[in-house]
Amino acid sequence: MITKKNGGNVIDKDESNNLMGISAFEDIILDQNNPNPFSETTEINYYIPSKYNGSSRLFITDENGSHIINEAVICFGKPCQISFSAKNLITGIYIYGIEINGKLLKTKKMMIIK
Repeated sequence: MITKKNGGNVIDKDESNNLMGISAFEDIILDQNNPNPFSETTEINYYIPSKYNGSSRLFITDENGSHIINEAVICFGKPCQISFSAKNLITGIYIYGIEINGKLLKTKKMMIIK
């Protein structure tokens, strides 16, 4: 079975390319960081319903895919927020997202301008 990300959806296909199922994860919210672009700090708001409680992480990578933050402890069942400092980072575009049980569910881009 092959799992591919398509927009905000995770699509599972078998090797014959037949669609097996679509999980929209529409009830998971990952807001755009604010402010964006930013030079010092930004905040990321997110919401993950309790039913998705599992192996999860909120991560931030640079354009090359190198992990800047690999936050393993995230909250479920209530609106949550993480503050992120760009103190030791250079100007550029960074990707952040939510992964649950090994599936990349939501991603966004943010820009640091120094």
